[in-house]
Amino acid sequence: MRYSIMQHPICPKQPRYHRQQRLRQQVWSLFTGFVVLVSLTGCNQSDTAVLADQAYVIQDQKVILSKDAVMTTNPERYQPSFNVHGLLIPIAQTTIVAPSDATILSVDVTSGEWVKKGQPLISLRVSQALTTKEADEVNIDEFNDTLPRAIDGEDVIEQTDKATHEIMEITDDVVNEIEDLEAHLTTQGNTKENEKSAQSSPNVITLKAPFAGTVSELDTTLDSVEKNHVLMKITDTKQLQLLGTLPLSSQSQLSIGQNVNFTIHNTHDNFTGQISKIVPNIEQNTLIVHAPVAQNKVSQAHLKSGMQASMTIEYGQIQVGVRLPAQAIHGVDLSVLTAKQPRPATPLQGYVWVIKQDQRLIQQPVEVVDYFASSGQYLVSGINNDSVVCLADLPNSAEGKLASVN
Repeated sequence: MRYSIMQHPICPKQPRYHRQQRLRQQVWSLFTGFVVLVSLTGCNQSDTAVLADQAYVIQDQKVILSKDAVMTTNPERYQPSFNVHGLLIPIAQTTIVAPSDATILSVDVTSGEWVKKGQPLISLRVSQALTTKEADEVNIDEFNDTLPRAIDGEDVIEQTDKATHEIMEITDDVVNEIEDLEAHLTTQGNTKENEKSAQSSPNVITLKAPFAGTVSELDTTLDSVEKNHVLMKITDTKQLQLLGTLPLSSQSQLSIGQNVNFTIHNTHDNFTGQISKIVPNIEQNTLIVHAPVAQNKVSQAHLKSGMQASMTIEYGQIQVGVRLPAQAIHGVDLSVLTAKQPRPATPLQGYVWVIKQDQRLIQQPVEVVDYFASSGQYLVSGINNDSVVCLADLPNSAEGKLASVN
C-alpha cells in the first residue's frame, strides 16, 4: 500500500504559512549553494589566491566574496520605542530671594523642614514699600523644566528649555488683615505693641511657600540682606521626573498621558509613569518630554533626586528585525550603544550590504534599534527577514554588481 506524504502520520498537514516559510528557506539555501557552486567553477586561481588574504575581490561585473563574509538572517519581533537617559529631578523647585534690601525680622522654618503650600517662611522689613508689581513677584513658583547638564561629570544633554514661572498672588484677605491691624495701632505703647505695628506696616512682608516641599540652603545667621540675596530653596523631593530630548519628528508618536517605563541604572528597579508635558523647540528641531514617576510607597522610599535612570516610551505596532554583528552595519557610529544604554533615543540610521534575489549587491538603508551586549550583536530593521547579508565593508563601486562566493 502506498502512503502519500499528506497521509503519513509522521508528516501531518502543515499550515500554509509554515509551508511558505519552509519553501522560502529552501529557495535561499539553494541560492546560496548555487552562488558557491558558480563561484567555485567561475573563479580562476588568482582570485582564490587574493581571497586568501581579503574578504572580497571586485571585478568589472561581479564581486567575489569569501564565504566568511556572507551570512543569512533570522527574523525577530520587537516593540518600537523611544529611549531617553538622564537624571531624576524634582518636578518643582524654587529659590526664595529678597525682593529688596531688607532686615530679617523672623525665620519661621528650619533647614530640612517639610513645609506646606502657603506656610510662612520668613518675615522681612524692606527698605522701602514695594510697588504692586514688586509685591506680586515676591513668591515665584519655579517648575523644574530645565534638563540636567551632566551625568557622571560629562555633558550629555544640552539645556534646551528655560524654567517656567507662575506668580503667586497676594490675596485680598491678607491685605484686609493688614489694614485692620493698622487701624488699631497707636503711636504710643510698649515694645510689643510697637513691634506689632511695625509688622503690619507696608514695609513688612512675609514670604510663604509657593508649594509643598523641603527647605534647604537656609542661612539663619544673617540680620539683613541685599536685594536678590538667596534666602532659601524649596524643593518638592517627593515628586520626581525625568526630562528627555527627542527629535521634533517624533511628536506624532507622543501624547499627554502616554505610559512610560523607568529603569534605575544602579539598582535596575523598574517604575512607571506618564508623560505630563511635551514642549516643542522649533529652532532646535527638538522636543522636551516631561515624565513624572508614579508616586507610591516604593518609589518614595527608593528614589532620590539625582539618580541616573532611563525611560522607555513604546509606540506603534510590533515590528520585525534581524540580529547582525557590528561588521555588517555601516555608516553609523555604534559606540553610543553600551550595556548600560543598549537602546538609542531614536533608531540609528545606517546601511547594510544585501545580496538580492537576482544575486546583485545593494546598499540597504536600515535602522539600529537595540544592542545585545551578551552576543555583541545589534537588532536591525529595514531588510527582509530571510536576506543574505554581506559582512564586508564594500566600496560604493560594488553597488549593482553580481555577488559570488568563493
